[in-house]
Amino acid sequence: MKVHVLLNGEHTLLVNIYGPNRDIDHELVAFYLSLLQTIVQNDFDTLENIIMGGDFNCPLNPTVDKRGGNLFPRQSVINTIEELQSQLDLHDIWRIKNPTTCSYTWSQSEPQILSRLDYWLISNSLADNVCTVDITPSIKTDHSAILIEFQGVDAKAKGPGIWKLNCPLLNDETYIEKINSLIPKWVQEGENDLEDQRSVWDWVKYNIKKYSRK
Repeated sequence: MKVHVLLNGEHTLLVNIYGPNRDIDHELVAFYLSLLQTIVQNDFDTLENIIMGGDFNCPLNPTVDKRGGNLFPRQSVINTIEELQSQLDLHDIWRIKNPTTCSYTWSQSEPQILSRLDYWLISNSLADNVCTVDITPSIKTDHSAILIEFQGVDAKAKGPGIWKLNCPLLNDETYIEKINSLIPKWVQEGENDLEDQRSVWDWVKYNIKKYSRK
């Protein structure tokens, strides 16, 4: 389900995901390709703010998102979701906020399998406004609930902002030198805590934006 809304005056796309629950990879691949195609065809990919959440029915990084059962990654499904993330500039905000934590949203007892199947993928532009992202118990379902809360954003004048990396910054030698000196540190931090290279890249971009905004 997709809803185009105004969130604090900003055009925002809300997408509720319920991936096919049959364990057939090509059905999941077709589902996410169709979702991306629908978003692009309706020009929703031009929106700066996208919030996509729900049951993706696939652990995106089995190393940290799954325990027990078959740990062989469903690579075709993961690649398709990563392409969706890349084209829409979406990030797994729970993993960014919890880089080393193993927590799961679905489980079974025999045999014991734990998986994080439910995700919030949000636009990079919204990352700094997230004050809470959590996994909590729920009732009448075999999945835990995923919670996301955004802090209020004060009204601000429209137009270029420094956090959007205005072009003048690219001509500021001090800024460029500082960023170049910090990137290896951020990459090292990401590689120490995260095994998935896309998560490392998201971590580096998050820190560049945070520094630029400051």
